[in-house]
Amino acid sequence: MKPNTIIVGIIIVFFIISSACSHQSDFPVLKGPFLGQKPPGMVPEVFAQGIISNAGFHLHSSLAFSPDGREIYFTKFVSEPNVKGTIYCMKQDGDRWTEPRTAFFSGRHNDDSAVFTPDGKRLYFTSNRPHGNYEESTNMNIWFVEKTETGWSEPIFEENVNNPGSSEWRLAFSKDGTMYLTSGSSRPKIGMYSFDIYVSHYNNGRYTKSQKLDQDFNTSKSETCCIVEPDEGYMIFYRYDSNYPDELGLYLSYRDKSGNWTEGKNMGELFNSGMESVTQAASLSPDCKYLFFLKRMEESIYWIDAKIIKDLIPDDFE
Repeated sequence: MKPNTIIVGIIIVFFIISSACSHQSDFPVLKGPFLGQKPPGMVPEVFAQGIISNAGFHLHSSLAFSPDGREIYFTKFVSEPNVKGTIYCMKQDGDRWTEPRTAFFSGRHNDDSAVFTPDGKRLYFTSNRPHGNYEESTNMNIWFVEKTETGWSEPIFEENVNNPGSSEWRLAFSKDGTMYLTSGSSRPKIGMYSFDIYVSHYNNGRYTKSQKLDQDFNTSKSETCCIVEPDEGYMIFYRYDSNYPDELGLYLSYRDKSGNWTEGKNMGELFNSGMESVTQAASLSPDCKYLFFLKRMEESIYWIDAKIIKDLIPDDFE
């Protein structure tokens, strides 16, 4: 090999290593719980500015934390080669957080809204990926990956909660494993789709067929994107109707004295700011100390001390 060729090769290798090191150094050093961010008080604050919020991509979910708080999943939309949701993950490697990377099960189909089961043994998400004889479609279905001795399993279709001809998505769990989910008909209603909140119980190692919550909770508007407090004391969800844009946003429901879910109360201007923000997709930290929610038009996830929720529940219902 000629000396000049060797020199050129060394220069190229040096350039590649230097570029990689430079790229690594661009990402900030993040240590501690919640990416090392200073916890908020009783007023919403942007979470992880420039890292997750306002980081140059279109957010489409809130944050899903592993029970130990060492993994965070969220959805962003990508446009190449076509528009689809992609689930990203950040993990604590030692005491330092990694950069956001595409989750191993995501990136090929339209995926959204990851959430852990309370024991952390399953990670659920929604996707339009093919199942059986069904090709990829616009309908979203619920899938999960399961922890094994060697890592996560391949994605598994959750049979009983998915219904042909409808979309099932945006789910949450109580501490006993009860699943709350969004389901809706694929038939458009007044130029939009109509969704409601359903519930499915874990029984004998599998989930039961999902059932719609009663009509006092689900209204003629769309109820979606729910989260539930682990003891099922309250639920936060997104309500919208194309005919009433001023009413869209986060709503709070809680158990009445008979144990039924109330219809829902608008959480007010502290959370909802109308079409200019479109506030939706809430989530709770593993210790339930902080509430996270997405302001979609702002491309930001906010967080706030979850004590604020108790202030919105009448004393006689606590």
